[in-house]
Parts: sequence; structure tokens; C-alpha cells
Amino acid sequence: MIEVSEKYAIGSDKLNWIIYKKIKPNKRVPSGWEAQHYYGNLGQAVKSLKDLMLRVSDYNSVAELITASTAISELFDKELFNEESK
Repeated sequence: MIEVSEKYAIGSDKLNWIIYKKIKPNKRVPSGWEAQHYYGNLGQAVKSLKDLMLRVSDYNSVAELITASTAISELFDKELFNEESK
């Protein structure tokens, strides 16, 4: 599993790419990472998580929305596609 932010991660099983959300650990989810959404390929999962993170980001203007979008894209580029970040 790759932690993309403090709140979200992307992982996989044999059949799916999975978006996880950080929750308070409990008996059902002792790790604190709860599976939220399942996708057939990585591209779908990444696009969906980018969109989700943008929708829940705090913005009040178009400029803030663009800044949030850029920051999220840079985060994904660093975490998922740059070997130096590992």
C-alpha cells in the first residue's frame, strides 16, 4: 500500500486497485486503513482519488481550486511515479 496523504492510500489485491481511507483503528479495521473504492486498473484508481481529494479540499475561489489541483497532481507524481521518493 502506498500512502498518498495522511488520509488516503492506494493498494491492490489480485483483482483490484483499492483506495483506502485512514480511520480510527477498531476491531473491524485494526490497521486504521479502511477500503473505500475498488477499480480494475491503476489509472482509474489514481484519477478517482485525485478527484476525491480535490472535492474534499478547502477552497473558496478559482485560484485556490487551481492551486489545490496542482498540489494534488504534484503529490501523486512524487508518491506514485518517482522512484527517488521511495
